[in-house]
Amino acid sequence: MKANAVAVGLALLCCGTASAADHGFYLGAGLGQSESGISAGSLNFKDSDTGYKLIAGFRPLDLFAAELNYVDLGNPASGAQQSKTKALDGFVLVFLPLPVIDIYGKAGL
Repeated sequence: MKANAVAVGLALLCCGTASAADHGFYLGAGLGQSESGISAGSLNFKDSDTGYKLIAGFRPLDLFAAELNYVDLGNPASGAQQSKTKALDGFVLVFLPLPVIDIYGKAGL
C-alpha cells in the first residue's frame, strides 16, 4: 500500500502542469437544482427547478483570464406565481500557477 502511494506521488511530481486552458478561449457549462421561495402575508410560494450556467472565457497569459457567465435558474412555478431568474456576470481571474494545480482569485460583477 505504501509503495503505491509513493509511486503515485512520484508520477504526480514528474508530470507536466495540467490545465484546461493554457492560453486562448475556453467554454464550460454547469447544471444544477435551484429553489425559489417567498412568504409574505397570504402569498406563500416555494418551488424548485433545474438551472444551468454557460461559461466563456479568454486566457491570454498564464497569470490572467477574463470570463463571462450566463446563469439561468429555471422557472419555478406554484399556482399562479412564477419565478424567472437569469443573470449575466463577468469576472477577471488572476492565477498563481503551481506545478500540479492553478490557484486563482476571481473578482467581478
